[in-house]
Amino acid sequence: MGMLSLLLAIVLPTFGRVMTISRRVACQANLSHIGKAYNARRSDERGLNRTVFKADHWARDLAPYVSYHPRAFYCLEDEETAAGLPNVKVWAPARGYFLEMFSAYPYWLESPARDIQGGTPGVWKLNDEDYQTIRPFIQERRGLVHLLPQYTPGINPRIYWYLFEDQRTGEDLWAGDDKDFEDLIIRVIETRNNSVELYCTRGVTFHTFDLVGPDDTIFVNVGSGNNGPFHFDGTGNISYGMNWRAEFITGGSQKVLVLDYETEVCYVGAGAPPYAGQGWDEMQAPRHFGKSNVLFSGGEIRIMAPDEIDPDFAANDAQYWAPTP
Repeated sequence: MGMLSLLLAIVLPTFGRVMTISRRVACQANLSHIGKAYNARRSDERGLNRTVFKADHWARDLAPYVSYHPRAFYCLEDEETAAGLPNVKVWAPARGYFLEMFSAYPYWLESPARDIQGGTPGVWKLNDEDYQTIRPFIQERRGLVHLLPQYTPGINPRIYWYLFEDQRTGEDLWAGDDKDFEDLIIRVIETRNNSVELYCTRGVTFHTFDLVGPDDTIFVNVGSGNNGPFHFDGTGNISYGMNWRAEFITGGSQKVLVLDYETEVCYVGAGAPPYAGQGWDEMQAPRHFGKSNVLFSGGEIRIMAPDEIDPDFAANDAQYWAPTP
């Protein structure tokens, strides 16, 4: 028994270190993909007269260049990232409200929609079989409240649908007007590790819809010809931050572009805007044996201690962060 304990004392820390190194390498691979996506996006900006790239919502802008796969924005060492199904929301800017999905109150578990007192929720969940049954009526754009059944898991409980009514009324945002529930239809397929694939169909509506990730960052616009699949891995917040001056950095200047960080944008260094909030000391994220993976604008990835690139020191800011004049 003593020998076994000794062996475990030797093997387990070694195994843990190997896994940590493996996760560090996976993080570096993510940053490599992000760097390539960034360069592709900037190239399109120049060649196709695209909107100027900015650090705000950079993950959203780079999502098409990583096949809309947010795993590229997630470090396995990020312990703050939430597990479980993503809190995906659908934002309807024309009316200014969120259409909740996974975090919505599950009215559909209590009764059919017609039996709910006080109004009809603006989102309803159906199993695959029930959806196929009422699909012809959806296509006719008639009121569907009397057809929305109480939800039960179908033959395959990992496949289900959300139907949205875009017209909302009252403080509780009950479904209003035509109640056809065809304005946005989302098919959900749960895959392994609490990941989901979303397939979206936009109906006859004046609204525009954006899928919004767990950290309230706009992930992708849902429109004609852009209906999925969209992948959400249940990973929670983005694990990396981008230098807020990224749009002014040239590829060969070897400036910090993206690194392990606690917020999506690194508002650090000279001239950081007043709305930046918490700075380097609060948001730096040395996850890898006390160091951070850092992607530079030229494509190089280094593992560095936070003090080495601390932008609160003017010399570091000039060398690593500020665009070259």
